[in-house]
Parts: sequence; C-alpha cells; structure tokens
Amino acid sequence: MKPNTQMMYLDRWRKQIAPALSKEQMRCVTTMDLDRFMAHLQRQGYSWQTRVHIRNVVSKMYSTAQKWKWLAENAARWVDVGQRKIVRRQRALSVEEVQLLADHLKEPARTVLILAVTTGLRIGEILGLQVNDVDLSDGVIKVQRSVSRGEVDSTKTEESNRHVPIPPMLMETLSTHVKKVRSFIDSAPKPVAADWLFRSRAGTPLSDRNLINRHVYPVSKRLGIAHFSWHSLRHTFSTQGGNEGTIPTLVMKQLLGHSKLSTTQKYMHELESQQREAMNKIENLIWLSKKKASGE
Repeated sequence: MKPNTQMMYLDRWRKQIAPALSKEQMRCVTTMDLDRFMAHLQRQGYSWQTRVHIRNVVSKMYSTAQKWKWLAENAARWVDVGQRKIVRRQRALSVEEVQLLADHLKEPARTVLILAVTTGLRIGEILGLQVNDVDLSDGVIKVQRSVSRGEVDSTKTEESNRHVPIPPMLMETLSTHVKKVRSFIDSAPKPVAADWLFRSRAGTPLSDRNLINRHVYPVSKRLGIAHFSWHSLRHTFSTQGGNEGTIPTLVMKQLLGHSKLSTTQKYMHELESQQREAMNKIENLIWLSKKKASGE
C-alpha cells in the first residue's frame, strides 16, 4: 500500500478497532457484532467516511485471513456503516471567483491555481511535477508522480499517468514559471537534487496545506470568497468543462485520469446560472405566448 494508506490503516487500528475488538478471536466476531460496532461509532460522532475506512480495515483483515485459509468467511463484507451525512458539500468555484483569485494571489500560488482549474490535475499531481515534465515544445504536461504530505509516490491509478495538453494561455503562464525555476537551478551554488516545479526553500516539493493555509485562504477571505479546497479546483475544471456541453464525458474522464466514467459524472456539478436560464426559457415558452395573445 501507499505510505498514506499504511498510516491511515495503522491509525484506525490503534484508535478505534483494537480497543473494541482486539480481545476477541476473529472467528467469533459476527457481522451483527460489527454492525453494532459501526452503530457505536456513529453514536460517538465519527463521520461516515471514517466509519467506511474502519470497515475497510476490518474487511481487509478478514479477506487476508481468508486468503491464508485461516477463515472461511469475511464477516465484514456486508457490514452497514450507516447513513451518510454530508457536512460540507464539495463545491466548484465560479468563473468570477477564479479570475478574482488569479488577480490577487502571489506566486507560486497563482500558477498552481491556474494550473489546477485549467487542467483538472490533482493537487498532489501538480506538486509532484518536475521541470522536465512540462514539455513546452510539444505542449504537454507529463503526469508521472504525486506528492502527498511530503511523500513522493506514484499517481493514484494507472489512468492517472497521462499526458495533459497545455492550452495557449496556460502555456504563457507555465513558460514564465519554468524559466524562473530553471534560472534558479542553473544559478544554485550546488547541484539540485530534484528540479521540482513548485519547490520550497529546502528544495523539497511544496506542502499543499501550507500553500493553501498561508497563501490562498487569507486572500480568498479578504475577497469574500466562500470556503473551498484544492479539490474544489478540480471540481471547477470538470464542472465548467462538463456542463459546457461540447466536451464529451469520455474526454473529461481521460483528462481527469479517472478509472471509471461514473466517477467523472459525479464531478460535474450542476451550474445554477444555467439552470435558472433554462427555467426562464421554459417559462417563456409556456406563458409568454399566452401573455402576447391576451395583450398583457
């Protein structure tokens, strides 16, 4: 497993699973016992996503025991984690919000924002880019790795390894940034270990948390822009592109690096302005002719 997944599994075992189940033999724990365990976690206030993670860890334990012929059945397979309650729905930014942020953010946050909403790349994929991954002559970005919490790893799925085209305006922004990074690398007193496109003073990839907390949120708060996350920028790309109507969903799937088409469709948020415009058109079709006929 990837380092982040390993840490999550271990954390769930130590904090929730072991205190509740470690004294029991796995073969004696039933699906009903695990259902009660999930209900207890829900009453304790654990989120739906956390309960899913805990269920997945337990299920992995059982499936491993099955693989090793220690158990015949996976008691966690049909466990009910309870109803999902969405605390904060992921949102897509409006075009006006994106433009406002681009006008006020400082580098490198500005280039990261523009890159995210223009290409739909995950923040880990953006921070995992090196200078040579940006091929300005062919006009493509080679997505080959991801960075999360300082750990460099492979991309999320096989489909995530991809070449993303660079449109004209983004080309101008990236050209300026790449030139600046290359100039820094060439003038460095000693060889640079890795030519990260977005690097910290220590020469490591930038931290996504530090970047958004220290350089993006203070600006968005000052501008009166509602809360959003890095992932919101990916949703912005898919929403604006998918709802525009001329970009096939299959193309969006390839650009986003999704393994399933159904995942891409979930990213395409409805645009309120387009809904309102559609409602107005329908209203006019139904009622405007009546008003004209009556002379109103």
